[in-house]
Amino acid sequence: MKNVLTLFAFLFCFASYAQNFEGIIKWTITTEITDPETKAKMEEASKKIADPNNQAKMRELQTKMNDPEFKKMMEANPQMKTQVEAALKMMQGGGLQNMLPSGYETHLKKQDMLTKIQGGVADKQTMLYLKDKDKVYSINHDAKTFSVLPNGEKGAVEKDAKVTKTTETKKILNYNCSKYVIESEINGKKFSHIVWATNEIKNIDYKSFSKHRYQGSKVFSFEKIDGVPLLMEINSKEGKMTMEAVQLKEQTLPAEEFVVPAAYKEVPPAFGF
Repeated sequence: MKNVLTLFAFLFCFASYAQNFEGIIKWTITTEITDPETKAKMEEASKKIADPNNQAKMRELQTKMNDPEFKKMMEANPQMKTQVEAALKMMQGGGLQNMLPSGYETHLKKQDMLTKIQGGVADKQTMLYLKDKDKVYSINHDAKTFSVLPNGEKGAVEKDAKVTKTTETKKILNYNCSKYVIESEINGKKFSHIVWATNEIKNIDYKSFSKHRYQGSKVFSFEKIDGVPLLMEINSKEGKMTMEAVQLKEQTLPAEEFVVPAAYKEVPPAFGF
């Protein structure tokens, strides 16, 4: 489960890389857990969540969240507050599957990028990449906090990905896309991906994306893909995740979207990012 969430974080941080594009790309996400062991763990966890005793504890915690003293304690520890709220959301939603996002929006302004997550444990979280600082920030506007995400993982051992362009084509958002099959391996863990990319969008440069990493992983090898990915299917031991662009619109975006608010407090990254 941790590997799936880490992969989500990677994708949210670096869904696109633009040179001259300014506008918004909207994505939908579907997930399917196929690994029997992972499914069994999720089912067991869901049973524990549904247990009457645990539900009673959840209601007690919800009541505490409204207590002024408890609120004060949570405000003093934003990271704990985020984790408690995530646990409550998971229990209310019915299980671990509800921790995973259902979509996101990518706001691009030249070479800066803002990603707004929708659904799951990170619902309404914002990821901000600033080109001039070469950093990725996770921003929680409710808690008025931010974290700087790591851009490297010590000891990661990766092999060059094998990228195969097939003869298959299809239209996505009315763009002609070609199918690529990617096979990669990091720390002995194998990944296989399918990417549908178009070379009909000229002002977004995904090859530049390969210069950036999340926790040392160059999973997608975009430098070997001709064009802009509009559909990505990620396969791992735990299951499959599909991300598809459902809207791409060029528009002027306000510069103030692409800043970390000065009044926000820096906290350590949550959820192992």
